[in-house]
Amino acid sequence: MLRKNDAKREREKGKSERLRGLVWTYFSYVDERECVDSTDIYIYIYIYTILI
Repeated sequence: MLRKNDAKREREKGKSERLRGLVWTYFSYVDERECVDSTDIYIYIYIYTILI
């Protein structure tokens, strides 16, 4: 049986993995468009602050 902290750690790990997947999906989409506008930069900064 997992202790409370272990369960919490596993949940956070899953959350960060999903977030990382979203980030890679987004950046591959931007890469395919081959153009960057200001909203991309704002989204990038937002994602970056979430990850830190």
